[in-house]
Formats: sequence, C-alpha cells, structure tokens
Amino acid sequence: VSCSPYLAPYDVNVLPEATLSIPAGVEIQFAPDAKLLVKGTLKAIGTADSMILFNSISENESWGAIVFNNATDTSQIHWAEIKDATNGKHPIYENAAISAFKSSIDLDHLQITGIFNNPILGYYSDVALKNSQLHSKVTGDLINVKYGNALIENCDFLGNDQIDTDAIDYDEVSQGVIRDCKIYNFFGFNSDGIDLGEKSTDILLENNFIHNCTDKGVSIG
Repeated sequence: VSCSPYLAPYDVNVLPEATLSIPAGVEIQFAPDAKLLVKGTLKAIGTADSMILFNSISENESWGAIVFNNATDTSQIHWAEIKDATNGKHPIYENAAISAFKSSIDLDHLQITGIFNNPILGYYSDVALKNSQLHSKVTGDLINVKYGNALIENCDFLGNDQIDTDAIDYDEVSQGVIRDCKIYNFFGFNSDGIDLGEKSTDILLENNFIHNCTDKGVSIG
C-alpha cells in the first residue's frame, strides 16, 4: 500500500492457477488501452474506509477494462471504484468495464459510474453483484448476463438519456435473483428497468423500486 499508486503501462496478465491479491487502499493506474486480464484468480478486497481504485494514468482519459476469461476460481472485487474504463479487446465478450467469460465473479460494494462504456457483462458466467452503484453515459445495459447464473441485490442503477439502455438484462438465465434494487431515470427511447428475455426462466424479482423508465419497468419476452 505504501507504494500506491501502482502504474500499469501495459496489460497485466494473471495466469491460470495464479492469484493476484490487491489490498485495501491501493490505486492502480492504467495506460490507455491497458487491461487487467484474469485467467487465474483476482482477490481485490478493500474496506469502507479504504477502497481500492482502478483508474486511468491521466484524469478523464480512458483505459481498457478488467477481463475474466476462463478464470480458474471465483474472483472477488469488494469495496472498489472503477473510473474511466472502456472495454477489452473482443467486441462481443469483453464489451464492458468488467467482462466475464466462462468465469465466476463476486462483486460487492462497487462504484462504477464514471466510465466510457457498459459497466458489467457476463457470458456463460456466474455473476453476483451486491451493494453497488452503476451508471453509464452510453447506450447499452448497466449489467447484462447471458447464458449464466446471476444474483443482483441491494444495488442502485442510475440511467441516462440514451436509447435502448436497460438497467438489468438477463438473457437465458435460469433461477436468477434481482432484489432490493433501485432503478431510475432511464429516459431514452426503448429503455427498460429490467429486461428478462431470450429463454430466461424462474427469475425472482423481489422488493425492487423502479421509476422514470420511458418503456417498461419490467419487460418479459
């Protein structure tokens, strides 16, 4: 921690079976297009008083993303903020500040609000998101989980004015949960609070407060 901030001028690769541990209070500054690529395990555990920060080397200048690809074990990012991130290299599977492909990620007390792309995307992955705040300036979904498992609990989703922007989008998710969330101010055309589509089944929605969405609070189909 005493050496923070750490600079990442190039991609940081966490190899299979390896674990990268980031303690509370650490800031990592990434160069433009630099990414954190996790094929092993990431344990980034901050605290309420000492959050972890993933940031750009230059203020308001974009960098890449945190990408999990066939990660070895469940990765954790707790009590952290992600700023100025964009996306990974793959245009489909890595199109978010945090992208997971065939991986398991546990996200708790995250702030992902000042970024240049979608906040969270999961393909064929197990995604748990709790106690977090998400916002994006662009068209897309604040969190989209496709063909996997998902738990979203006690999160705050702030919308924008862009078209086709949903807070939560589940595609072919079975037995997913969305509870105790606040979803509001999605003012663009065709923007939903929660979109349950493409063969999603047995989804539990419980105690969510959804308002100011131009299309539907909950869309099913």
